[in-house]
Amino acid sequence: MRKVILLLTALGCAGCGEGLRQHIVDPARMPAMKRIALLPIENVSEQKDAGTKVTHIFMVEMFRAGIFSLPDMGEVEHAMAGAQIRAISEVDQVALLKLSDSLKVAGILMGTVLEYQMLRKGRVEIPAVAISARLLDAKTGEIVWVGNNFRKGDDKETLFGMGRESSFGRLAQETVSELVLSLKSGVGGTPK
Repeated sequence: MRKVILLLTALGCAGCGEGLRQHIVDPARMPAMKRIALLPIENVSEQKDAGTKVTHIFMVEMFRAGIFSLPDMGEVEHAMAGAQIRAISEVDQVALLKLSDSLKVAGILMGTVLEYQMLRKGRVEIPAVAISARLLDAKTGEIVWVGNNFRKGDDKETLFGMGRESSFGRLAQETVSELVLSLKSGVGGTPK
């Protein structure tokens, strides 16, 4: 009996990973934000185009969640050029106000790809994706919500490799989807 319990415990923990961490800083303001802008996701990983890929995934997942109205990325990039923002690191309070006025948004969603690489685990390589995101009040610049998610391809792996994810695209989509669902729960799941 003891061996069965140990085996079940080991199988249950086989899918454990770093996972999602979120913090809702000001839940009272979140439901009031009906329209937000998603800025291009910054990339500090070694993968050259990870920021662009994750930005597209975020846009799709945000539309799928249906919690906010979003301007098109072309509109966002045009507003950033008009505010003379060349890099996400240049976004300050003045830039936020310019973006807010130009795009008519109450919030700005910003994020960073921290890791987007293959990890060797024994004889197998698995993808690893880490993303940090934050929602700012566009008028004050204050952080309203922040979430971090670190996922590895073997997070949900059980016996004999079952549940292992080997695709960067699918793992990145799952990572972003979990962040967006976290954001949605902070808003109370209210649709736009």
